[in-house]
Amino acid sequence: MDSMAMSPQRSSPSPPQSSSSLSSLSSLSSSTSLYSTPQWKHDTGLKVLPVFYYVNPSAIQNQIETFAEAFAKHEDDPKVSREKLQIWKTALREVGNISGWHLHDRPKATVIRKITRRIVSELYGDFSSLSKELVGMESRVEEMMAFLGIGLELDDVRFIGIWGMGGVGKTALAEVIYCKISNQFEAKSFISVSSIRETGNHGLVSLQKQLLYKILKEREVNIWDVHGGIDVIGKRLHNRKVLIVLDDVDEKDQLDALARMHDWFGPRSRIIITSRDKHLLERYHMDMIYRVKGLEDDKALELFS
Repeated sequence: MDSMAMSPQRSSPSPPQSSSSLSSLSSLSSSTSLYSTPQWKHDTGLKVLPVFYYVNPSAIQNQIETFAEAFAKHEDDPKVSREKLQIWKTALREVGNISGWHLHDRPKATVIRKITRRIVSELYGDFSSLSKELVGMESRVEEMMAFLGIGLELDDVRFIGIWGMGGVGKTALAEVIYCKISNQFEAKSFISVSSIRETGNHGLVSLQKQLLYKILKEREVNIWDVHGGIDVIGKRLHNRKVLIVLDDVDEKDQLDALARMHDWFGPRSRIIITSRDKHLLERYHMDMIYRVKGLEDDKALELFS
């Protein structure tokens, strides 16, 4: 785990070798920091978000593979007491059981994006001053809030499109809105559509599974094809108040598979879709389409001030 010093940093992009777990545990300072983490979490009430950096969480929990070798080495070390060794083992089990991110065969950029989004959500769930810190964001958020109708006693389901050129801040706006209002919904999901590497039906099914997992919190959702996924989404979400953001949509098939109809979702649900393709959003009869423009001259100057 990167944050727990379970494997060293490497300049090479290739995965760390399995021996990294053994060498990292041979460091007393790393282990001391590790075994204090569960107690620190308990004492402060703060959250620990582990990153399993080319380390299998089950190997940490069960202390097998290189972890077993490392502990066997420490058992023969007269400088390490059995009491301290047991504390390390307990700490490893606890840390291994904490939900986090497993970086193994996934692109680092995708995992980093998810980690950043989670941290932003934890820190700015009540919106705080996040929009004020992003140049030109505050006015955009105010306009979007009017489009969304949050706080109004209306049972309608709204599809809101966010349209604009690449790089103008569509995703940033969607993320800020998501952080601001997500606590008002029964369930939520932010899907970066472009992050799915598979193409065709495999990619669409992957997106459907990701959406349902985040909403239903069920690790295994049995979907074998796109039509089956559509059926599950319609049946399982039609009575739930959900907030869904589909970021960077560029194909009709993606909307067909994830959010084709208003009645797929429960009353007061909000579906936000960002895209560069205005015609795609118009064809899907968005309730409203918000255009993200470039910064005005004074805001552009503020960006560099």
